[in-house]
Amino acid sequence: MRVISSSTAGPPPVSGAVALVGSALLFAGMALLAKAASRGLPGTEVAFVRSVFGLAVCGLVAVRRPFVARNKWGLFWRGLSGAVAVSFYFLGIEHLPVGIATLLNYTAPVFTAIWSGLFLSTRLDRRTLAALGLTTVGLCFVLRGQSPPEAFSISGWQIVGMLGAVVSGLSMALIGELRKTDGAWEIFAAFSLACLLVTAPIALTHWVQPTPRAWGLLVGMGVFSVAAQLLMTWAMRYVSATLSGVINQLTPVASLLVGWFLFTEHFGFTTAIGIFLTLLGGGFGAYLASRTRRRP
Repeated sequence: MRVISSSTAGPPPVSGAVALVGSALLFAGMALLAKAASRGLPGTEVAFVRSVFGLAVCGLVAVRRPFVARNKWGLFWRGLSGAVAVSFYFLGIEHLPVGIATLLNYTAPVFTAIWSGLFLSTRLDRRTLAALGLTTVGLCFVLRGQSPPEAFSISGWQIVGMLGAVVSGLSMALIGELRKTDGAWEIFAAFSLACLLVTAPIALTHWVQPTPRAWGLLVGMGVFSVAAQLLMTWAMRYVSATLSGVINQLTPVASLLVGWFLFTEHFGFTTAIGIFLTLLGGGFGAYLASRTRRRP
């Protein structure tokens, strides 16, 4: 899950856009390293290690800049929803092709617009519903392309991936509200702490001792995750939410392409059409989520 800052002043937008591209590619690298690590480790354990890295960075920042939590209930619900979404995402990475798991997760902006319309007094118009419809049609194509030729079926792990996107959309909507009262680091710290608490019971109870290679993958995943988070947090100060929503679609695209090359995750024509429609709907949803306005 990602921390968003909304002000727009400082370096030229080009610098922020370049940083966002780097962040999107680093998030894709994180997903690929997590996929490689999850071949021998449970997804919850991988998510637990990621949260440890995030919390450690927040601790280092807090030494020089004390954190102040203003909207405590908002931070609680943002943390809880983000932790559930990340847990579902890493379970999806463990059991699904990394490109498909990432694609499902990046439909979250559509659900962000819907959650904002339902609970945060923002407009929910026909364009939002059109984005949801486009994304849904795309996902149907993807799921059909991933199903046996003789039958259309949805696996339990695909459902987990889609539920993760729904909850992630809620978490992103809460971030938008929290940025009115709390800082980006406070929000990220609440998420990292909640993710640690949610994943620790399962991860520590069923701990699988990582091999030296797995430790290397986990450390790389943690470094990629923190670097991507820091780049994105910095870039979002100077780049509009609309542009960021478009650039962030590079993450599932990069995950799909690298998964194709490294993990031999080949996709047929039906899946390719679904991927295109889903990315189109997700990008449109990100655009709409960035332009939502409060009702009078």
